[in-house]
Amino acid sequence: MKFYYYKISNVENGRFYIGITTDFEKRKKQHFNQLSNQVHPNYKLQTDFNIYGIQAFKMEIIDEFDGTEEQGYQKEYELIQKYKATESYNILKGGRLNPVYSPQCLAKLKQSHQEKYDNILQYSFDGHQFHFINEYGSIHDAANLTNCDFRAIQRCLVNAQQHHGFFWIKSKEKGIWLQTFLKRFTCCIARIDETTGQIIDSALTINEFAQKYNTTYNRIYASLIQNNRCERKYKFIRISANQFAELNKLSL
Repeated sequence: MKFYYYKISNVENGRFYIGITTDFEKRKKQHFNQLSNQVHPNYKLQTDFNIYGIQAFKMEIIDEFDGTEEQGYQKEYELIQKYKATESYNILKGGRLNPVYSPQCLAKLKQSHQEKYDNILQYSFDGHQFHFINEYGSIHDAANLTNCDFRAIQRCLVNAQQHHGFFWIKSKEKGIWLQTFLKRFTCCIARIDETTGQIIDSALTINEFAQKYNTTYNRIYASLIQNNRCERKYKFIRISANQFAELNKLSL
């Protein structure tokens, strides 16, 4: 069996990772896909990749070997010791006999990896209330299990916007996310009962009311500016996003 031994180098700080494969190009693609998607099992490599970016990393073959599987992994172990790679990115000493390959150790590594990243919460929004849908261990899991685009979910996490009709929230940011969401709405709208002055309906945007009351944005906007009824039917007023949240008891 033909083995290739490779090094992933960080050209910015000189740190490196040594590994083994029987298909260099496939393994290279796998490494950089995992790093780009923030799901690489090597947290040291992932952390620096997030800091320096893909342009700081290169992957190259440093040795080859033709022999049995046991001999191949033994040589990996020897190379890791020779280059003192565990003082750099390598977490393990290498070799198939390493205890990390036991189910118990793999489970601990998975748990440790997941604890370094936020869980992803999925919510729907009906215009007045948020409804919890599911929780995922990573963006990668959320994308795969919902057929949503990974990068679109990433953008939604930053911008508090929807993708495929859902909002995506980092679990550790749940407590502050709602205020981030509300900051997007500088002017919300409400319909009032002219007799009592009570608010009887509210929306985050004028467009929502335009659709609901079978009119247009411009007509509602004009009625707000002129402080009169819209189409001689409905009296609308402006309210703040925080008022909308209080009226609808908006929460996650």
